[in-house]
Amino acid sequence: MPRSGYVIDEVYCHGQVSKQEFVMYNLFHARKRFLISTASLFLLMWLLFAMLTNSTEMFGDNFPVLGISIFGGLVYVIAVFAFQKSIAKKTYEKDPTERMHITYFISAKEIFLQHEKGRRTFVWDDVYKAHIRKDKYLLYMGPHKALLVPFRFFESDKEKQAFEELMKTELSADQVAWKKKKTSSTSS
Repeated sequence: MPRSGYVIDEVYCHGQVSKQEFVMYNLFHARKRFLISTASLFLLMWLLFAMLTNSTEMFGDNFPVLGISIFGGLVYVIAVFAFQKSIAKKTYEKDPTERMHITYFISAKEIFLQHEKGRRTFVWDDVYKAHIRKDKYLLYMGPHKALLVPFRFFESDKEKQAFEELMKTELSADQVAWKKKKTSSTSS
């Protein structure tokens, strides 16, 4: 463990992604499509009901139309959310690579990951975007695929901070979406 004032050149972390973490990653990943489709459905239902009632006012006497549109939108939201969650759970349960113990070695040069079935090396230029959530890092290697690195994979807060410093130096500011995180109870 490096002493205070020293810069950590390489960060090591490891662990197995839990089913809940995998499901939350999938829900986070699908959020934009989900919001766009929900807003579109709501607007379509609202306009459809307004046309069926032959109304020229959108809010006036059409409060029932608005209520039906909101109800339909909520039913849709709940159904799509449940469906997406179900698909993520089935994927986690059926795909053995999602449940493997993963080890990451991260340096200014590369991101190296290893699990029981193989290993993979990425350079920082491969990182499309990084998201820092309340309990995990998501390193997107493209618009639809990310490395999921939960905070609990790190043995100390110093290692998490060193990883964040590597992200700050190796990625541009617009590549990293910083979010407020939970404070970890892991000792340094």
